[in-house]
Amino acid sequence: MIHAGGQRRFRRVYLLLALLVVLVDQFSKAWVRDQLLPGVATPLIPGLLQLRWVRNSGAAFSLLTDATVLLGLLSLVVAIVLLIWIWKAPRLGAWQGLALA
Repeated sequence: MIHAGGQRRFRRVYLLLALLVVLVDQFSKAWVRDQLLPGVATPLIPGLLQLRWVRNSGAAFSLLTDATVLLGLLSLVVAIVLLIWIWKAPRLGAWQGLALA
């Protein structure tokens, strides 16, 4: 059984993991903007894997197409709810914490 101090440590790990994911996401987007041309395939592993910069103006299955602000606000609300859940949950299993992060 994990005591309260251990739970706080795990919460910090989950929150740091979530922050790391956001930072890697933003870094990769900045790298794409700097290194790739829109719509042009760039070989990463010739004959096997290529990168192509495309823009997605909506969510899966064309939901909220051209509603970028609304989609951004919705994403922000979900992220805040998840952060509150991680912070206030009395006890999180390791897999549940990782999934939320």
